[in-house]
Amino acid sequence: MMSETDFIRFEGKDASEAEEFIRSINIRAFTANKLKDDEWMALLATTAFTGQALRWYTTLSPAVRDSWDALKKALLLQYQPSSTTFPLTPTAPAAGPPDRNILSPAQPRTGRIRVVFESNTSGMTYLCGDLSFNGVYTWTQDVSKALIVKHSPEELSLEVLDGNTVKCYAGAQSWDLSPQNRNLGKEGTGYLHLTPVRATSPDLTASLKYPDGRPGTGRIIARFWDVGSDGALLPLVWQYGVQYCLGVCVFTDSKELALTSDYAAFSKRWKPNELEKVQLRFEPL
Repeated sequence: MMSETDFIRFEGKDASEAEEFIRSINIRAFTANKLKDDEWMALLATTAFTGQALRWYTTLSPAVRDSWDALKKALLLQYQPSSTTFPLTPTAPAAGPPDRNILSPAQPRTGRIRVVFESNTSGMTYLCGDLSFNGVYTWTQDVSKALIVKHSPEELSLEVLDGNTVKCYAGAQSWDLSPQNRNLGKEGTGYLHLTPVRATSPDLTASLKYPDGRPGTGRIIARFWDVGSDGALLPLVWQYGVQYCLGVCVFTDSKELALTSDYAAFSKRWKPNELEKVQLRFEPL
């Protein structure tokens, strides 16, 4: 039986400790012949977090906590060599983006976005260019209607290639700034709708709208998409100095897509069967 001293510890001190932690997990997995067992490595890492790092770890979505590939990317984003944070919107404080070549392919790529249902009952589905009545992205089984996007690793953006002169991104917006709709994190019920976001000067504008036509008044973001080595799209969103890797879900009636950090807490706002968890995957063309 292993003693406590045999376990790897991670306190979240700085980037160097994060890099050494990742290396230690890899070495432990290699010696156990588990280097290709993503879930096993994620479970091993679970035992290491302590102090401030443990508090940060509990804010991550289950999709990140249960995958070593996703978790190590979140670690490298959270613990960087400098304190510089890449701006989520063009109006954020000016700062150069960190080197993200270790997280995503260096060159922009064009592709479609697969919508993968956990129930696996909807067949081959894609993020659709047709919007709902509320101006939210939906899904389709018609590949000819699939949204075509360009992923930029440096900007963490998904630019929509729709032929318009004004740049459009697959972005997100919350309805308003109320705590119920805004707050992320553990037991947070906040969420963002996936919606087109256009880079109009001097601000971003989104397509989200209420049934009476009024525009959404919540936070708008456009640059938050990383792509994992397996093609999984990771929505990385900052709030109150904490970065969350959000999960994706679908409203079953409207087919609208939304992002939230705690699916269990968020789903309590709705009736049973009104929501379904999905994953988004980048499918290169």
